Amino acid sequence: MEKQARMRSIQSYQKRWMPLHVSVVIAVGMSFALLVMNEFQTGYAVVFLAALVMLIYLEWRESRFMQRLTDEPSVQKFIRRTYLGRNAVSLFGAIGFCLLFKNGFQSNLFLWMMIFFGAVAGQAATTLYYERKIRQLDPEHPSRHDLSFTKG
Repeated sequence: MEKQARMRSIQSYQKRWMPLHVSVVIAVGMSFALLVMNEFQTGYAVVFLAALVMLIYLEWRESRFMQRLTDEPSVQKFIRRTYLGRNAVSLFGAIGFCLLFKNGFQSNLFLWMMIFFGAVAGQAATTLYYERKIRQLDPEHPSRHDLSFTKG
């Protein structure tokens, strides 16, 4: 499949699923904040886990969709690793925020900023690393940069 056809396919996918994906991300974030701020009470944990399961499903679904756009097995592997890597970085960030609250540092703005920007930088580095590898193996596969300039 040529690059333009892949980009149209991705844009169509995003138009259909992105509103739900963003809503679930917000639900995960809010439920996580409530869980941590309320000392890990069971009710908040159930809501958080339900939202997290939904987010994991949506990420898996998107990863499978992106893998179907190429026939190259090594590119499919790198696409899968991109999603796993970004989710791992998010998990480490969440653990960092949990540790802030567990150790009484929830009012330390510097630590909040370190964890937040560390997670954002980690996700960006993971994405750039794997997109570079994918581009070498399959030049027709669109990157996030390609998609950001062709919103349609």
